[in-house]
Amino acid sequence: MIELIQPGRRMGVINVPASKSDAQRAILVAALVPDTSRVYNYGSSDDVKAMISCIQELGAICSLSEDFIEIRGLNIFPEKVCFNCGESGLSFRLLAALSMVLKGDFELHGRDSLLSRDHSFIEAFGLGRSVQVQSNNGQIPYIIKGRIEEEIYTIDAGITSQFLSGLLIALPLQGRQIKIFADKITSKPYLLMSLKTVAEFGVNIDFDGIGKFEIPSSAKYNRTNYLVEGDWSAASYWIVACLLGHELTIKGLSNVSFQADRSITKLLSSLGIEYDLTDGCFSPPKAPLSGFDFDATQCPDLFPALTALAVNCSGTSRIRGVHRLINKETDRSNALVSEFKKLGANIYIEDDVLCIKSCDLKGGVIVESHGDHRIAMCLAIAALNLNEELTINDADVVSKSYPMFWRDLNNLIRKKKGA
Repeated sequence: MIELIQPGRRMGVINVPASKSDAQRAILVAALVPDTSRVYNYGSSDDVKAMISCIQELGAICSLSEDFIEIRGLNIFPEKVCFNCGESGLSFRLLAALSMVLKGDFELHGRDSLLSRDHSFIEAFGLGRSVQVQSNNGQIPYIIKGRIEEEIYTIDAGITSQFLSGLLIALPLQGRQIKIFADKITSKPYLLMSLKTVAEFGVNIDFDGIGKFEIPSSAKYNRTNYLVEGDWSAASYWIVACLLGHELTIKGLSNVSFQADRSITKLLSSLGIEYDLTDGCFSPPKAPLSGFDFDATQCPDLFPALTALAVNCSGTSRIRGVHRLINKETDRSNALVSEFKKLGANIYIEDDVLCIKSCDLKGGVIVESHGDHRIAMCLAIAALNLNEELTINDADVVSKSYPMFWRDLNNLIRKKKGA
């Protein structure tokens, strides 16, 4: 699929989609409850569809409506399951942890970009434990047999927090007091999101805020009606559009969310940008934007949106934490450099920092999404402020997280010059 983006100021209302990260967690936990729960505002992203398919393979019964998915969870779990996680890294890592906690024989498969992502940390965790883990040299497919049965675990969470989130979701099923000591935690906000999710289903896990988690022996999941939050990751592109002078009202966000990408509000504060989540208003800046310095180590999914912002700022912008981008749908840092250079951007990587210097940008070129939904969306937002149209190849990859992105963009009113 090819998208042609015409430059020009836009105005309108954006209702942000459901957070796929929040939805996938809630859907999985609902499947672990021996009763019927509902997950509202679950969204239609490919990643969420992958998780729904996987819990159905596990044996959960799902009934989908426009507003919610009703899930009848399991009382007894099968001992042989084959999961297809699509391209969802989160689904794979959560289910890999569940496969280690349940006793059985589990296969985990995926497709496209997920096939090339490294998951060797899962095998490392399994070493020396009562579980067998086989993979394709750290890549999918994975075969997991047996069951981990310790009461104390240590885990290196320096690469991703998602597998640790999976353990926090799955281990309460064992009905034992369990302690987890996590080292080098990354993306801590997503762990807090996982703790919030399990708490809404009745399991309270103690976290010391540093790296120690305690699961009580009394932990037991209960049915609930769960409302998925609006997605701050998706909203970040529209917020950047506001900062670039487009008149948008962005609805559906929570200011008390644990989503990592809510950290964009810290940048807004540093830039003196006002916003009101009640009305969904993010005010355009009162003066041209200057370069900024932002540490995205704990919120790496903000890199693409912030790059679209930085190429329109004067001076030099620095976005820190590049090492977090290597094991994504693509090598996201190099993809950002490659495609924004086509627009004339002065962009480069220096140590662990993405550096962007002010430069005149140009349109009239063809860019690639690299099979990455976030690359496609950030290029689209940057294109609105170019001098000529921009062609984006493989644009349908946005379906991974935001299937309606192009519809929402095209529904905005394009203002005439001088209007």
